Amino acid sequence: MTRTRLLAAVLAGAAGAASAIEPTPNLTRNPGFLDVDADGTTGDEWGAFGAALATIDFFGDGNPGHGTLFGDNVDNEGGVFQAGIPAEAGTTYELTVRIQWEANWDAATFYGLEFYAADDATKLDERIVEITEEFLDFGYRRHDLTATAPPDTAFVRPIVLFSDVQSGGASRAATVDNVLVREADDVLNLNPGFGDVVGDGNNGDFWGTFGAAALDLDFFNNGNPGHATLFADNPGNAGGVFQQAVPAVPGESYTFTVDVSFEENWDADTFFGLEFYGADDAFLVLQEVEEIVETPGLGYVTYQMEAVAPAAFTTFVRPIVLFENAAAAGPGRAATIDNALVQLTSTVDPGCNVADVADPFGELNFFDVSAYLQLFGDADPRADLNDDGLFNFFDVSAFLTAFNAGCP
Repeated sequence: MTRTRLLAAVLAGAAGAASAIEPTPNLTRNPGFLDVDADGTTGDEWGAFGAALATIDFFGDGNPGHGTLFGDNVDNEGGVFQAGIPAEAGTTYELTVRIQWEANWDAATFYGLEFYAADDATKLDERIVEITEEFLDFGYRRHDLTATAPPDTAFVRPIVLFSDVQSGGASRAATVDNVLVREADDVLNLNPGFGDVVGDGNNGDFWGTFGAAALDLDFFNNGNPGHATLFADNPGNAGGVFQQAVPAVPGESYTFTVDVSFEENWDADTFFGLEFYGADDAFLVLQEVEEIVETPGLGYVTYQMEAVAPAAFTTFVRPIVLFENAAAAGPGRAATIDNALVQLTSTVDPGCNVADVADPFGELNFFDVSAYLQLFGDADPRADLNDDGLFNFFDVSAFLTAFNAGCP
């Protein structure tokens, strides 16, 4: 049984009148490690130290640039960073980075934000988090954190680094891509408007498709440079668009808002919703979808639904728009998707104490232990129980103390 809530509102005006909704602007110059100045070398604006490079296309994954960490020798260490990003004291910044590891990676990996004074050399503070690489040779995975700039901050610096190589040999590299720094807000998915976020000339960054659907084309000239398109122009067509690796917290409520426009002859079943996934971003924990009642030829209509992340095992939430059962062939049977926005709706009651982090609230049991361990492993701020910016034994000790105290 679905627990979602469906709202629909027709936007004023003709097709293309939908107002663009985007996260706060990206501050990183060249987030995709591209060859911006066209001199034949990728990694413009990035620096590297130690056993790392920002100027090599190490994996032939279709992306023309990224940073690379080389963990192939026991003494290796190093990292990639970007200096010179202006920041303001008291402002909270969010870092999003995608990293993939080769199968034999055997080192400690860290990512974070550093804050610098006006000389961009005097470090004032930092938040550096270690990544637990549970899924080596699994493709790129997204990691997020936030940190607040201390007094006298003039610059914020994203950094990814490694150390403590345990063994040497082949297949021990890690690559870094799509590093975004922005002022923190409640927009969880990285590219609601299907634009060219990483500046590589292709729209639809961070989105994926399946079946008869496409990104990276301006199918309708509506003033927005990017959107997704569904094609119901052949009988039996089906497909959709989705965005992976949007972080989620068990027990919290999320809202998905999306604009969809249908051509006049659209004749298929259309759905939108939220899917919740486990730590591998492949195990589906729960799917909540609603069928859209199409109004072909009307222009963009805004649809909204809300869903609660399952209390156990949730790590990611995935927005999805899909269609099936295309009935007939012919022109005028496309649909376009824009402003696909995922936001945190509300935080569920935290329970009787800091150890009560999973449903049923007001009772401490195995689900609380499992949920806390997942938060701790993900370096989620809710697991930092002594609020020192670190994730260590002291946080675990505080959890155990609260758990043993029980609920009233």
